[in-house]
Parts: sequence; structure tokens; C-alpha cells
Amino acid sequence: MPPKKTLPAKFSSGDAVRVNSGVADPDYPDVPIGGWAGKITEVEAGKPPSCLVRWSQQTLDAMDPIYRNRCERDGLDIKEMWLTEDDLEPDTGEQVKIEQPTDIQTKPLNMEDQEDRIRAVFGLTHDDPVPEVGPETMRLYRDHLAEHLSFPFEAAGNPNPRRFTSKKRAVTVVGWGVADEDERLDEDYGLICEIRVDRKRGDAPLAELEVSKRAPKRQLVADYRYWFSNWR
Repeated sequence: MPPKKTLPAKFSSGDAVRVNSGVADPDYPDVPIGGWAGKITEVEAGKPPSCLVRWSQQTLDAMDPIYRNRCERDGLDIKEMWLTEDDLEPDTGEQVKIEQPTDIQTKPLNMEDQEDRIRAVFGLTHDDPVPEVGPETMRLYRDHLAEHLSFPFEAAGNPNPRRFTSKKRAVTVVGWGVADEDERLDEDYGLICEIRVDRKRGDAPLAELEVSKRAPKRQLVADYRYWFSNWR
């Protein structure tokens, strides 16, 4: 049989379009995108052809916060989206209602996922972004660790964190550092704990301590280090 002919695309780069009613986001089926409007910036051949649509400012302003959070969480570009031409119609300029989610299906937190474990520390859902490091979030994290972290435990770190060195030594973490709780929240180093090296005691940032793989509370410290390093 002769090959089927590929029909020409209905749209071209630069065309103003809007999404047909009833269409959902390809990545999030519980988020309707009917009425979203923008301009096509790229067309890719296919059956049917696919169009890259860059959303108008009006559409960006109308997006549900949960959708924004998901895109931020999953590294998706909120300003544009690939859709098939069957999902689109020409934008004639008339006012069209932008559809909004009415039945959001939030996935439960997955405690095998490091970022979900961090969300759980702050009482968040899977759809919420991981909060940035700051005085208030550090206090919340400190309270969580104070409830679940037990001392002493073995780790490796730099007993003199203000001295530039990559050399680490075996240390024993014996408790929290300075007596005043707020002083444990160092702006540059995060939560401070008390360590013992041989017979000497001192303070060290928890974020700079690597806990032994055999330590039962290793995951608690590893999650905190990951959060402090990536959301400052």
C-alpha cells in the first residue's frame, strides 16, 4: 500500500491560538487548560502536528497556584507547552473563560523520596514547593530534629568550619551546641551542634557533618544537609 500522505499543518509559527474547551494538561490530567491563549513559536510535523505555544500574560496570570507549584517542582517551563494542533483553535480575540481546576488529585507524600520527606517536616503536600532556608524554616527543622534525632552519633567533619580545609576528621556529635536556641541558627552555617574530637569539645554546623552509614539516624541528617545545601 502507498504511504499515507502527511496533511499540512493547520497552524504556523506566529499564529495566535487558544486551547479548545475540555483539554487537560498533558502532564497533569486534573488541570484543565481550556481557554488558555498564546502564540505558536514552533511547529513539529506529525500525525497530527505538534505546536509549541507560548502563553499570553493574561493566561499566565490566571494559572492556578497548584499548577505553578507543580511546574516548579518538576522543572517544567510554565511559559510554554507542546500541544497537538487538534487541541487548538484560532484565537479570534473574543473573551473566553479560562478553565480552572475543580478536582485536584494531590499525590500522597512518598517517604522514599527525599524531597517529599523534607515536605513532611513542614507539614506540606506533594504539590507544595520545598521551602527556602530562612530563620523560621530553620526553627521548624530544628524542632523536627530535636524530636527525632538522638545523641550521641558518629560522623565525619571539620572541627574548625571557619578555616578553609577539605580534610575531615572522625567526630562524635554529642548534642546541640550553644545554650541559646536562637544562637544555634547561624545565618551562614545553619543549625549548630556540639561535637567531641578526642577529648576536646566544640561546635560544628550539622550541614557539614557526614554521618556514618551504619548510624540509625543517618537519613535525618542527610535530608537536612540536602535541604540546607539546595534551598538557601
